[in-house]
Amino acid sequence: MDAKSISELCELNGIGPAKAAQIKAAIEIGKRMMAEQIKTKEKIESSQDVYRLVGPYMRDLGREEFKIILLTSRNHLIFERTLFDGSLCESLVNTREIIKEALNQSAASIIFIHNHPSGDPFPSAEDKKMTEKLVNACNLVGIKPFDHIIIGNNCYYSFAEHGLI
Repeated sequence: MDAKSISELCELNGIGPAKAAQIKAAIEIGKRMMAEQIKTKEKIESSQDVYRLVGPYMRDLGREEFKIILLTSRNHLIFERTLFDGSLCESLVNTREIIKEALNQSAASIIFIHNHPSGDPFPSAEDKKMTEKLVNACNLVGIKPFDHIIIGNNCYYSFAEHGLI
């Protein structure tokens, strides 16, 4: 389901501004509850955990966004952060800034995440090149690349699950 603005919801028969605001609030509460389940668990064990943490927020974005999740040596969550915002079909990713952030936080492992506003999570040739570059940089400085996940419309693609990391 695409994220609808309050004005778009108001266009539906029987929904005014107050009801639209309630709907938006209920959706946001649901997203936070899904993410909180992972945060209280504090350990990332799979790509499904990552999707439950960030998927509800990233699947409906109208532009590409690139995030990282940093982990301890036992895969406990240090933090997740959006590093780069892009346009409808691309996000310029700076490898140096990603590695710098991971080193500053003493991360043992890193997860790369970005979304495809088209809804199709299948990686492009550019996504594959970027992942290879990021993995090589991580390996040079001793940070384990855990996964690169592309968020689509209610689905995701995991490079690790497909043997590409």
